[in-house]
Amino acid sequence: MVYMTITGIVYSLLLSDVEVNTPIPWVNVVLHFTIPTVMVIDWLVDLPRIRVSLRESLIWLAFPLLYLVYSLLRGPIVGWYPHPFLALGTTATRPWRSCRS
Repeated sequence: MVYMTITGIVYSLLLSDVEVNTPIPWVNVVLHFTIPTVMVIDWLVDLPRIRVSLRESLIWLAFPLLYLVYSLLRGPIVGWYPHPFLALGTTATRPWRSCRS
């Protein structure tokens, strides 16, 4: 649930206007927006019986944070980033700059 929520937030804020060259364009929207939205709605409608502690939530966030650090360290070495917004210092991370001029 936590990972899908993070996926939906990142997609909505950073990736919804980025072309990712998927063979079937709607698949990207379904995987990164629709399914996370449905999961959050499902969670709100049918709340879990056991409350998740803040500590457990922070532990779940460790994997995405480690992935971010790994991607930022590996990207300059291999010259490729898994997401355009991670390519720090390029117009991919600052789309508003490419629109000005």
